[in-house]
Amino acid sequence: MNKAQKIEKKLVNSVIKRNHAAFKNSKIAASINAFDDSAFESKLALCKTQASVIHVCFETHKSVEYTINALVAMRLCNDEKSALLRIKRHVNHDKATRIIKRALALR
Repeated sequence: MNKAQKIEKKLVNSVIKRNHAAFKNSKIAASINAFDDSAFESKLALCKTQASVIHVCFETHKSVEYTINALVAMRLCNDEKSALLRIKRHVNHDKATRIIKRALALR
């Protein structure tokens, strides 16, 4: 595993930890909101916003590259550069209330 992959894995894991902390504080079971690869496509089809696509991809441990391609394929971002910037903005500014609202909408 090279340095870039380690940084990417650390980024995804930090987002997942923050999401689970938000679930715990709001008394929502994290296991209810978790889903596996078999339900991934159906959850991705429910997504209508950039944040929900990023949330679904990170919860299933998809790579940042996969998330970028999903955002571009769903026409939520114009190109790969803007998708990467959106992911970085999401990681830095996502709030607990938004995390809970998104999890309930995707349930």
